[in-house]
Formats: sequence, C-alpha cells, structure tokens
Amino acid sequence: TALHVAAKASDDEAVTLLLEHGANVHAANVFGITPVMAAAGVGHWYGVFREFPTIGRYKTGADAVATMKLLLAAGATLDGRTTELSIGFQRPRVAGLTAAHGAAFQGWHEVIELLHAQGAPIDAKHTSADGATPRDVALAEGNPETAALIDRLLGDAP
Repeated sequence: TALHVAAKASDDEAVTLLLEHGANVHAANVFGITPVMAAAGVGHWYGVFREFPTIGRYKTGADAVATMKLLLAAGATLDGRTTELSIGFQRPRVAGLTAAHGAAFQGWHEVIELLHAQGAPIDAKHTSADGATPRDVALAEGNPETAALIDRLLGDAP
C-alpha cells in the first residue's frame, strides 16, 4: 500500500497524511509485512520492495523510530510476522520474520531499543531451516554491535 512505501522510506509527512485519510495501519502486504514492519527494516533487502528505498535520502534508525512512533500512535501493533518470503536468488524461503529481524539486518539500534521497550519480541526465531533470531541476523549481516545490544537487552551479555 502507499502507507507501506511511505513507512519504508520514513516519509513522515506522507505517513501522517495517509493516516489522516484512513490508511489501514494493520494492512499486510502479500508477504505479511505491515507498515510498522516496513518502517523497522523488514523487506528492505532482496528486492521485496522494488521502488527506490528512501526517496533520495539515506534512512537511519532514528528515522525509522520516528515513523514507527507515528504508526504506533495510530494503533499499529508489533506482533506481525512475515508469511513465506524468498530472501534472494536460490536461497531458502523463510517465514516468521519480525520487526526485530529487519532492524537487526539494518543494524538499527534505536529500533531494537524501541521494540524492546514496547515489549515486542527481539529474540523470535523465523521458520527457515536454521530458525535464525534477530541476533543471528545481525551477526550474519556484519552488525556485531547490534547482536551485542540484543544480548544486553535480553540479559545474555557476558
């Protein structure tokens, strides 16, 4: 939907306008991605969204948090999980990705902190063969600081 695209780009002016005109914050696309999940980084990889990713500017974790707060204030929930989603050429299909998986992929600490503060799961496993958690995704994508943050928030830090 237009709200997915605006949320993904953290175009808060467009998000606000769409919400004022009745956009559905709970609408999931064919992959099960809701606007708040798109804002958190789910679907920003592997061509799930094919438009330009940030409407001409670099999106940060702080941008994502601002957009997520708009969506949460409008009633969005953080319990969404993706349906089966192909994550790249000749890669296995996965389901069960959460907003935390997207934030971990991006290395957006602010989003992980918001999700944790809101009680969203930051240790959920998706349903691929390896059942990767957001921490696993962070490590696989070269974001060890994000993995360490997740460990600290979960009380698993050494």
